[in-house]
Amino acid sequence: MKTQDSTSAAFSTLLNLIEPTLSAKYSPNLYEWMKRQSSKRALPLPNVYRGHDGVDWIGWMDGPYFIGARVMAVLCHGAKQGTAAYGMTLTQIPGFWETYVQTGRCAIDPEHQANFIADEGRWSSNGERRTCNWCGGFSQTLRKWTATEERSEWVSSERKEIPGE
Repeated sequence: MKTQDSTSAAFSTLLNLIEPTLSAKYSPNLYEWMKRQSSKRALPLPNVYRGHDGVDWIGWMDGPYFIGARVMAVLCHGAKQGTAAYGMTLTQIPGFWETYVQTGRCAIDPEHQANFIADEGRWSSNGERRTCNWCGGFSQTLRKWTATEERSEWVSSERKEIPGE
């Protein structure tokens, strides 16, 4: 019973820390998925793993099997995203939850290349430079350029009369 109580407490503590109403940096869909998982069964906190192809997964290892879902699927579908068992080799991302509590969705997108649901307030702009409001540790510079493009296409000109038509 103590294990189930500590599992519930760990889930509850994390859910309190990543509540989307606390900050826009936290994913509403990840929060709802986590809430659903915590209510389904007495499981430890899910871990986040990376596959050899660079895809991130969230869930639990059970012997040679992984039970969970792709992180991006959870971010898109929230509590509706189910879990399944997969036989694959994954590497756990150490300290993911600690980083997520600090930086929110920037833990999922450290290169700041993805667009997220409800990410309108992610950036503060100052001229041609913008800084991430979620983690505060990333900025981008607007790069402008002029491109010259050559085009060609076939167009009808005139129709030549063909004898016998």
